[in-house]
Amino acid sequence: MDDQTKKLLKECNVGCKMALQSMTQVEDYLEDSELEQAVEDYRREHERVEKEWRRVYQRRIQVLWHLHLHGLQQRCGL
Repeated sequence: MDDQTKKLLKECNVGCKMALQSMTQVEDYLEDSELEQAVEDYRREHERVEKEWRRVYQRRIQVLWHLHLHGLQQRCGL
């Protein structure tokens, strides 16, 4: 994964978090049931995307850690 992709993924995650915060802030003020439902649907979708981002990011960290350990083992002759 190149640096531009990493930056884009981080920015997308920041955007999802901001959207979730905004939707949470307006929930109590909605009076239209259709709008309430739309906000709820979008909130769920943003939560799903943020959860998926976290899964991908954690997997990437695991892979990098594995590669790091593998490199150490090779340098130490293990």
